[in-house]
Amino acid sequence: MRSLVFALALAAAIPQAHAADLIGFWDKPQHGGNSFNPLPPDQAYFDALRGYGEPIAKRLSAGK
Repeated sequence: MRSLVFALALAAAIPQAHAADLIGFWDKPQHGGNSFNPLPPDQAYFDALRGYGEPIAKRLSAGK
């Protein structure tokens, strides 16, 4: 019984955590490494991508 009272008192003393307002993230444009261009990438893009993983660069350049 004593441990139950202690646990309840401890739980009441700990400040409650509140969820962050993450929807505000979308209020302004973000800049980063993702590429969402209106035109397909050219060969220079795939040549640069090759250093990050050749198998996927080959699949993308082959159109698969």
